[in-house]
Amino acid sequence: MATVGEATILGTEWLVDNAAFAHASEASLDRSGKVGQTFSAANAMFSGLALLAVATTVLMQRRELRMQRAELTHLRQHNGRSNHELHRTAEAMIRGNHFELIRLAIEHPHLADVWPAFRTAAPLSEERRAQFLYANLVLSHGAMALGSGQLSESELRAEIRHYFRSPVIVEFWRAVRLSRLSRPIIPESPFDRLMDLEFHRLPGSP
Repeated sequence: MATVGEATILGTEWLVDNAAFAHASEASLDRSGKVGQTFSAANAMFSGLALLAVATTVLMQRRELRMQRAELTHLRQHNGRSNHELHRTAEAMIRGNHFELIRLAIEHPHLADVWPAFRTAAPLSEERRAQFLYANLVLSHGAMALGSGQLSESELRAEIRHYFRSPVIVEFWRAVRLSRLSRPIIPESPFDRLMDLEFHRLPGSP
């Protein structure tokens, strides 16, 4: 009987221990599940934050690239305007020097002898040579008006027709047209082309 009693007591203790272990295991599993859910939620949150940070960085980089492109475009435009202004300033200085040289040649005939002679059938008188030099200034002014955009082509052609009402300018152009039209391309070339077109419209022109 003692043996049976001891066995019963031992069996009861085993059942109690197993039940307690099972309960403890269930509680541990329940806690593990909650911890796992917490980590999963935290992981999802951090993943979302990381994705948001990446998207924000990409957007900022795109914005910086757009700003850099805008700055480069503005810089190119500014440099282009500066180069154009420098070109026009240099051209104006060259024309100013040209006007001064012609003025000196008109005022001092012995300086006019330095310039190549005009190709005319007969030698020019001192007065006619001064008139030719002045006619050259008049046409240079017209070329500058075309190059600077002050006059359109049609307006300039009307102005050229007015020039050709002067017999001196007609004679001057007849003497210089071949040499001017055979020059390499220079700023005056479009003006010379218009001059010759209107010249050929004159009665008795070649």
